[in-house]
Amino acid sequence: MQTSELEEGNTDDIVRKITEIYSENEKLKKVDFTTAVLKIDQNRRRLGNISSVVVLFSVLIDISHVRAFPSYNISLGLWIWYTIHCLGRHKNAISKVIPVLSWLSIAQSCSIVTDIIFCSVWGNEITKGTSKSLKFSLILFIFNMFAKLPAIYFCAQIIYHIKCLK
Repeated sequence: MQTSELEEGNTDDIVRKITEIYSENEKLKKVDFTTAVLKIDQNRRRLGNISSVVVLFSVLIDISHVRAFPSYNISLGLWIWYTIHCLGRHKNAISKVIPVLSWLSIAQSCSIVTDIIFCSVWGNEITKGTSKSLKFSLILFIFNMFAKLPAIYFCAQIIYHIKCLK
């Protein structure tokens, strides 16, 4: 719109154009809200799949009773599952999930660090041994470590999309 149109006093056209712009912005906001909710649900499902893999690997790691592997991975997998279960059921209290997801990401990061420490301390001795179940458990332990990386990413994505809703 040019200044000459404003000076002429054609207020009906000005009001009509302003309402068109406002309605287009409201449509964009609705699309952004819908997209954010869909992304949250999509990432929640992916996180659920990762939690199943983490719990499965953690249970299979405990097959070897020769050497004790860290067992905190089972609790982290169940924590992921519980968090996404609550996220799916309590959509009205979705903003209360942000601190839980943040602490979950921190716990996952710390568990990856402790997994690396465990592998560096005991990995050489385990690979030199003759027990196949122990080597199998070590391989699954390493796979479990890499399975937790996408969990951190999807937690961050869910937090980002929840903050977009505000």
